[in-house]
Amino acid sequence: MPYCVLTRVGLQYEYDDFHRLVVKCGTSTLTAGTPRLAPPRLVELAQQVAQLRSDASETILVSSGAIAAGREQLGYPQLPKDMPAKQMLAAVGQPRLMALYEQIFGLYGLTIAQVLLTRADLDDRRRYLNSRNTLTALLGHGIIPIVNENDTVATEEIRVGDNDNLSALVANLIDADLLVLLTDRAGLFTANPALDPTAQLVTHVTEPDIPRLCGRRPAEPPMVWAPVEWSPSCKRPTSPGAPGEGRHRQRQ
Repeated sequence: MPYCVLTRVGLQYEYDDFHRLVVKCGTSTLTAGTPRLAPPRLVELAQQVAQLRSDASETILVSSGAIAAGREQLGYPQLPKDMPAKQMLAAVGQPRLMALYEQIFGLYGLTIAQVLLTRADLDDRRRYLNSRNTLTALLGHGIIPIVNENDTVATEEIRVGDNDNLSALVANLIDADLLVLLTDRAGLFTANPALDPTAQLVTHVTEPDIPRLCGRRPAEPPMVWAPVEWSPSCKRPTSPGAPGEGRHRQRQ
């Protein structure tokens, strides 16, 4: 399964051979770098998902933004940076985020569905298969699943971690042909370019583990940042409930 990262909201990509796509949208993409959700960004995203749909491609969105939406809804309160505060913001923001998605995607005749997952849903085989069957049924009826981690119940012990990881697991879950990460960064780097001026852009990944490739410290956020392509020799992300092997389709 190819894996690429695009540097802006845009799915201009040679996807003729890709029937099923997973597209991850981070908070910085949805807010355009501001403290609030940016509806024009959601409109651009909806336009391009509609184009994919007209080209007979199935699309699943893995979307961040719930905490940002909750913080905006509550007037940017000063809160402790602990798990309960983040869960509260996610509980407030998730319905607001989905309401925006429903309104904007509806303009293009697209029906959306909310799917909230935790690591436990992907670690347990029965729940893994139930999640897979639900997503497959939604796609079969032309519905756009919008997936997010269930932040209101996830704890540090059972969190997936971030939506980069979640999108990779979802791509494996539904046997996607292509995983796309939308980002406002320049690409995948060997180190954090904000801290290391010698950091270099990586365009082709041959290591099976991105964090080891980037050499980041555990406390740093993932640096999965522009066009980057997996080598077929790299391992697909797997879950205990998933088959051991998956398809690899190399971009020409």
